[in-house]
Amino acid sequence: MKNPLEKDFLCDQSRDFSSDSPRCTDCIHYYITHEVRFPHGCRKLGFKSAQSPALVVAKASGQPCLNFVRKALRSTRSGG
Repeated sequence: MKNPLEKDFLCDQSRDFSSDSPRCTDCIHYYITHEVRFPHGCRKLGFKSAQSPALVVAKASGQPCLNFVRKALRSTRSGG
């Protein structure tokens, strides 16, 4: 007999979290690690991953990242 929790876990793996999760590149906590195996990092949560940290958080918790803070927009300077 299979564990009922195992079924739920498998269902969660097939769920598409990309539309629910914020874009890490727009967050102040995101950084590029320059490590080949773990190129994405989150300073707030303190981890590196092969996937976007927001995607990892969404898969693990079932909800979008709650630590997302949007970066300030850069102003464009017109030379002259």
